[in-house]
Amino acid sequence: MNQERESNIKLDYLQIFEFSQDNNCSKVIHRQEQPLFIDEYSFKKGVVKQLRIWVIDDGGQIVMLLPEEY
Repeated sequence: MNQERESNIKLDYLQIFEFSQDNNCSKVIHRQEQPLFIDEYSFKKGVVKQLRIWVIDDGGQIVMLLPEEY
């Protein structure tokens, strides 16, 4: 793919975002498999319990879906 993040990491066609909450902290994990990339963000007092979203970019369109919809 021609798309790249500002950090020059090439984006895989499948981007995965995992959302979770533990006590008063919400967490978002953004990852991909090829090339391996994992980034994590934490927020205090979040409202998201737990959620995973897949983002698929085939070059012509971008689709966001829940894993159980695949």
